[in-house]
Amino acid sequence: MKDLIKNNIKFILGAIAGLLVSGVGVYALTVTATQITYDNTQSGIQATNVKDAIDKLYEKAESGGECPDGYKCIKNICKRAKLETLHTEICNQSSNYCAKANYSVGDTITYGNQTVTDGVLTPGDAFDCDVNGDNIWDPETERFYYVSSYYDTKTKSFNDDFVALIYYSNTYNGVASTTNVAWYQSSNHTATNGPATAKPHLPTTTQWKGINLKSDTRDILDKSTVIKSDFSYSGSAARILTLEEATAGCNVSLYYNYGVTASGSFTPDCEFILENTTFSNNSYNTEGSWLESIYSASGYKYNTIARAYSNTVSTGFSHGDSSVSTSSPKSAYGVRPVIDVPKTSIAY
Repeated sequence: MKDLIKNNIKFILGAIAGLLVSGVGVYALTVTATQITYDNTQSGIQATNVKDAIDKLYEKAESGGECPDGYKCIKNICKRAKLETLHTEICNQSSNYCAKANYSVGDTITYGNQTVTDGVLTPGDAFDCDVNGDNIWDPETERFYYVSSYYDTKTKSFNDDFVALIYYSNTYNGVASTTNVAWYQSSNHTATNGPATAKPHLPTTTQWKGINLKSDTRDILDKSTVIKSDFSYSGSAARILTLEEATAGCNVSLYYNYGVTASGSFTPDCEFILENTTFSNNSYNTEGSWLESIYSASGYKYNTIARAYSNTVSTGFSHGDSSVSTSSPKSAYGVRPVIDVPKTSIAY
């Protein structure tokens, strides 16, 4: 019987052996632990059972290496963050902002889910992603949060093979910063050219050479209407979060009132989108970040931009009048990178 099992899983054992040699490969296997025995005579891994072999495999994988001939190896761009490395801030708001989310002054705000389930992605799960391609998954500077599946603005549908992961901070010239930028700056306050002013502040493919967008061109949508087709993110390693992704991941029900007072609360579902903002402390310059989506309202002459924010009314998503200018209060928002990652490149 033992020989029969070995014959039936010859391919599986070969895949495991290839992993142990390659150091960078990830293989999708469906098999129960009771079906596998492990022989370490060929691998060089000092382990006598499958569990220990897999633990050693992860250690070896992080050391780098080449994919062996005959195997297709997939690098884990992103790995689950260790719970002890979750980012924290202290609530220093006595009213509204984090106080509105039921924190008191001096309370610790923890960004990212403190309970996770292996093999399951939940909005707020924290990941460290090797975006700069140095084989180091830095929990301080390479922290991202899972929002939802990837939203394709061309097909106007979600693609479950890719995920949208949002950075822990806004960026300025591609570097983490609380400096605010306009979505699109123009004298007539139209937004039909897309987020052209915000885009240059996203990390470039040189800064984040370890990741690429699923597509360099995206349609900018006003609900279901294409306002700007084929907006180019060329040269950028990241893009801006769509309202569809935010709504799917953050349990937001957005409503509209002539494009001025609309808002939808997401606390506490997506507090992670407010890390490094005035949500925790007025010392930060930024109220939040732009979304990629546009909303034009009947009876209101300006196109409006959706944004993630924490203000004196609620913590949530809103869109405001002519939000393409740098004049106050439109300067209170910045650009927060989102990366498109294949599910096969995430260890979760």
